[in-house]
Amino acid sequence: MWLSGSRGSRKRRKRGSAATRQAQVSNCSWLPLDRVCGVPHIRAHSPNQQARNDQARNDQERLLELQGDHRIPADRERVFRALCDEAVLMRCISALEAMERRSEVEYAARVRLSVGPLKARFEGRVEVEPVDPPGFYVLNGEGTGLLGFAKGVVEIRLADLAGHTLLSYRLTAEIGGRVGQMAAKLVQAKAQSHIDRFFERFTEAMAG
Repeated sequence: MWLSGSRGSRKRRKRGSAATRQAQVSNCSWLPLDRVCGVPHIRAHSPNQQARNDQARNDQERLLELQGDHRIPADRERVFRALCDEAVLMRCISALEAMERRSEVEYAARVRLSVGPLKARFEGRVEVEPVDPPGFYVLNGEGTGLLGFAKGVVEIRLADLAGHTLLSYRLTAEIGGRVGQMAAKLVQAKAQSHIDRFFERFTEAMAG
């Protein structure tokens, strides 16, 4: 009789212990721990938290889009050759500190930019994709620095225009890091300023 009662008590204690553990799991499963009450717990982001994470990423990245056209006082062949000449580009791109040709279609470059209170230096590469030279080609570039990164694509079209060349461009770039956190209008205005300065110098170089 004593043995029988002991077994029953042990069974009841086991059932009670399992029920207690289940209650503990139910009561504390909300805690942000990797393991709760001895059982694995998977963290899940609430919709609000996910939205905040997405917004934080968006705040650190800017998508820049610019386009325009300029009349260059030279024929298409000459303009195309000049745009692929690192010596000409060094004279015309004010922010370009160094440029080295690695192959017929690839360059290594170092650029220094100032946007608002930030001064950033980027090192990277530029690749020329001659889709239909000298009428149409694409530049693919990317660079990184201590204050962020930049990568983008520039589509360039060259068309004959009464002995001159009409150069049309379309730039799409992604800028991230601290530079990407700057106000979009400030970043776009600075980029447009560099582009306008380039075409001023490039036009002078082609007219000479």
